[in-house]
Amino acid sequence: MFRRSITVLQLFFLISLVAVGEIKNIGTPYIRNFTKDDYRGGTQNWGAAQDGRGFMYFANNDGLLVFDGEQWQLYPMPNRSMVRSVYIDGPGDIYVGAYNDLGKMVWSENGQMTFRSMRDLIPEENRNFDDVWHICQFRDKIVFQTYDAAYFFREGSPVAVLKAPSRFQNSFNVRGRLIFNDAENGMMEYDGTALSKIEGCAVLAGEEVISLLAKGEDEILVSTPDRGLFIYDGRELMRWNVPASRMLMRDQIFSAVRLHDDNYAFGTILNGLMIVDSEGNIIQQINKKRGLQDNTILNVFADRAGDLWLLLNKGIDYLTVNSPVTFIQNSEGFGAGYASVIHDGNIYLGTNQGLYVKSWERVGAEEDFRMIEGTDGQVWHLSIHRDILFCGHNKGTFIVEGDRARLISDIPGGWKYHELNSHPGYLVGGTFSGIILFRWMEGSWKFVGRIEGFGESFRVFEEDEAGDLWMSHGFKGIFRIRLGSRPDTVSSYRFYNSDDGLPSDYNLVISRIRDKIVVLSEAGIFEYRPEEDRFTSSLRFNRLLTPVVRFSYLNEDRDGNIWYVSENRAGVFRLLEDSTYKHLTAPFLPLSGKFIRGFESVYSYSSDHLFFGTEDGFAHYSSGHHASDNQEFSVHIVKVEALHQDTVFYFGGGSGSEQVQESPYSFKFHNNVIRFTFTSPIYANAGNTEYSCMLEGFDDRWSAWDRSYTKEFSNLPDGRYTFRVKARDMLGTESLPAEVEFVIEHPWYKSPAAYVGYLIALLGFVFFLARFINWRIELSKRRERINSQRLYEAKEQEYIRQALEAEREIIRIRNEKLRAEMIQRDKELAIEAMNLVKKNEFLNSLKEDLTILKSICRDDSTGSRISDLYYRITREVDSNKQMEVFTRAFDEVHEEFLDRLKARYPTLTPTELRLCAFLKMNINTKEIAPLMNISVRGVEICRYRVRKKMGISRETNLTTHILNL
Repeated sequence: MFRRSITVLQLFFLISLVAVGEIKNIGTPYIRNFTKDDYRGGTQNWGAAQDGRGFMYFANNDGLLVFDGEQWQLYPMPNRSMVRSVYIDGPGDIYVGAYNDLGKMVWSENGQMTFRSMRDLIPEENRNFDDVWHICQFRDKIVFQTYDAAYFFREGSPVAVLKAPSRFQNSFNVRGRLIFNDAENGMMEYDGTALSKIEGCAVLAGEEVISLLAKGEDEILVSTPDRGLFIYDGRELMRWNVPASRMLMRDQIFSAVRLHDDNYAFGTILNGLMIVDSEGNIIQQINKKRGLQDNTILNVFADRAGDLWLLLNKGIDYLTVNSPVTFIQNSEGFGAGYASVIHDGNIYLGTNQGLYVKSWERVGAEEDFRMIEGTDGQVWHLSIHRDILFCGHNKGTFIVEGDRARLISDIPGGWKYHELNSHPGYLVGGTFSGIILFRWMEGSWKFVGRIEGFGESFRVFEEDEAGDLWMSHGFKGIFRIRLGSRPDTVSSYRFYNSDDGLPSDYNLVISRIRDKIVVLSEAGIFEYRPEEDRFTSSLRFNRLLTPVVRFSYLNEDRDGNIWYVSENRAGVFRLLEDSTYKHLTAPFLPLSGKFIRGFESVYSYSSDHLFFGTEDGFAHYSSGHHASDNQEFSVHIVKVEALHQDTVFYFGGGSGSEQVQESPYSFKFHNNVIRFTFTSPIYANAGNTEYSCMLEGFDDRWSAWDRSYTKEFSNLPDGRYTFRVKARDMLGTESLPAEVEFVIEHPWYKSPAAYVGYLIALLGFVFFLARFINWRIELSKRRERINSQRLYEAKEQEYIRQALEAEREIIRIRNEKLRAEMIQRDKELAIEAMNLVKKNEFLNSLKEDLTILKSICRDDSTGSRISDLYYRITREVDSNKQMEVFTRAFDEVHEEFLDRLKARYPTLTPTELRLCAFLKMNINTKEIAPLMNISVRGVEICRYRVRKKMGISRETNLTTHILNL
């Protein structure tokens, strides 16, 4: 269930005891400019209306503009024509007049506004009517006025057409009468059946009439661009001979509207806006020089708050004419405002550019302020002492007389001036470099000189009852200065800071309230305790000035009212007849954020004239002028977007009445990024409204107050939600919440079909689980069988392996045995070869001995016997039997070696094979020679041949090579 809560909480822009007063003639109202870049539409605007929520509607060249206080929305016409008029009736229906089209804006179920043309309801012969210039209501019908005819619309009935006698220039609904201004016949009234000329208005025949406005109880104010203003009493038309009439003819009046208390606002072509009272006196003349964007005003509209919307040839301007606060301006600007005073019939304004003056009687006139010659530069202070005006300036101290200023002290920096109570006839001034002294002599103030003994910058100070001067230094602390018996010297001074009870050494301000010296700080107000010679928090003043804290400025006026600035916002504690105070802040909201921190200035001339120094000049406040008390403070949700699908599913709908949502908006689960846009249409204090939100179903508390007018949620779970938002103004007044319901649908996995699927899946899962368990049991059994078989085979393989290992071990032992036997046989073979070598050597030595014996033997028989022995030994040495025996034994031991050697090197001869066999046995060349019965040289030659046949280099050892074969 959707509820739009429109609260009727009052926004107290008034002092509740006084009724609405007249529009002020001092200063310029607050002006807010909207350019076409702001509202993103056409330059020209022709008409305006306001709905029950406070939203503004403008007839623009590019279509219908809607402003909700935060954002602009443009609705182009279907034929893309310009909109000339817009009207909202009591129930909140919005009617629009465009080129060759007319109709109303209708709301869809989601609150979206679209244009519904009623052109088809007009008789076909009357459908070509160009622009619709004005829309009003007459009895139970809506009247659309064009140049050629007027079209009467009532829901459920055909459109009736009233043809113009010549040309309808304008139409008006005034005091319940529908009056047309015909180009030839003048003022004509339609009574529901026919047109007739109005009695006494024949003089206006052929004249263009701009407006008809109610005046007094039964009169009508008639305005024309060429002949000025007239008053019609029902029988006679009389010229209203007031200065405003002549000025409006000069400036070419183009539009007008009636304000409260018979005040009137006229828009002109040449000179902006003129506001006139019931007597014809000009209250305000506001043009481009005074803040408007353009001097050509196409239409003027007064909203429910009594403020004005100016529809310009270039843009839209908003004026708070109903506010008690206005702004004093100069065509070329003042700069920042620091001091103001009214003296001898003049108003003086001290700024950072100089001292300006203007006649107080003509303060509301359009003429500019004049800068007093010689005062260009920074003005710090203005005050009146014994009817003489002092001006504290960067250059020194001036005495001002009329529009002239005379420098009486050139000591730079005149912060403040004060006539001493403890030393009558003396006046002290604070400067950049200490205190200066003036004396009253011969009817004037004379400069005496510096007061010696204190050299600090002396800006903010007060005198207590004992005659001591208390001065605050913004970056050090507080000084108490005691003057001597003669005020031209400082006898002593005492410095106080955080060690003396003050909350800080910085941002301390001395002030005097209720004849008491107090210190303002961010921690509150502090008083001096003389018995303790220190400062303590002031229970009295902190309680008196509750709820305001963090004062930066306090000033008590002559009537006992306490004016203050706190956190750059102004207010007053107004003293009542029962000696209590009433705290007021609402009238001063337009000044928020405009004060110069540390140099705040409030000048109270009278209860009706109060001046504030601001960053842009000065503001004027009059307690006799108060804003109307009819503004409704409410909050509205204007748009809700589903960002994921890039659609707006709620547009805020309805122009005034509550809209009931039959069922909450619903969308898919994946579209759960939601943005809410909301507003509170209070135009006088733009940007100062705060909002707090809560999404019921997601949040359990309201969010912190924030000035953002949008809120976004993402990744919301499925479910039902209610978004609520409330607004709060600068006074702390809260609106009732607005709300909208929506549903994020369950995701597909939470739908009924999904749950049926889940049940089927569960049953299937149970079935397959049982099958799976059975399969696992069978699989386990099979695995056990396989594992048993594998275990058996593994054991069998282990037995085979162990048997093979045993066999290999036997073979290894056998091979080792054979290897040992071979080694033994190699040894025996080597021994045998060595024995053979030694035997041959021995036999050869015997041969040599026998040769010697034979040579010395003389006996032939003995010689013959020796020769026989010699030959026998020779046969024994040359015998191959021993070598054959050795070869056979070697072959038995190294049979595979010789076979491999022959296979690898088939060109080796038997002698070379024998040499290789000896080398295999590691026998050297000398030992081989006798074994082969050749010389050592022969062995070497044989070795060379073997090396060559084997193809090995000289670097390779032949014996090593043979051993590695």
